[in-house]
Amino acid sequence: MRALRLDSLNVDQLRELDDLYRTTRDVRVRTRAQMILLVAEQGLAVSEVAAIERESGETVRRWIHRYEAEGIDGF
Repeated sequence: MRALRLDSLNVDQLRELDDLYRTTRDVRVRTRAQMILLVAEQGLAVSEVAAIERESGETVRRWIHRYEAEGIDGF
């Protein structure tokens, strides 16, 4: 399976994710934002993010793909 990368996120997108992560009261939305940030900023593999978030790798992949397609509106 190929590695997922989010190298194309710009500073504004990262800031938007970080703001969402820090301000939302919805735990599910915070977790989704954190998944994307861990991949984009830290370069972590899906399996590493899945272990941190206690989610399946498929769940992490799904949210990465959804973020790529819809941005934070998809959360």
